[in-house]
Amino acid sequence: MEIKNWEKIKKKYKKINLLKQFENDLEQTMMNNLLENRNTILYDEKTTAKRLSIGYSTLKLLRRNGEISFVRIGKNRVRYTLRNIEQFIEKSAVSA
Repeated sequence: MEIKNWEKIKKKYKKINLLKQFENDLEQTMMNNLLENRNTILYDEKTTAKRLSIGYSTLKLLRRNGEISFVRIGKNRVRYTLRNIEQFIEKSAVSA
C-alpha cells in the first residue's frame, strides 16, 4: 500500500514540477516579448502617469517641457513607449 501511495506522490510531484517549469518558461517568454516590443507597445497618458506614480497633469507638463519623449498619433492622441518611460526614469535618477 505504501508503494502505491509513493507512486501517486511521485506522479503529483512530477506534475507540479512540470507546471512550475511551464510557468517559468511562460514568464521568461513574456519578459522577452516585452523587451523586444518596448518600442511598439503604446501606453496612454493615464497609464503612463500611473506607471510613473505621478499625476496626469504632471505628465502633461513634463511632455510640454520636453522632459519625456512621446508619440503623437493623429492630432490629439499622445502615447508613450516603454522605452520613453525608461529613458525618462534614467534621466530623472539621482545618484548619491
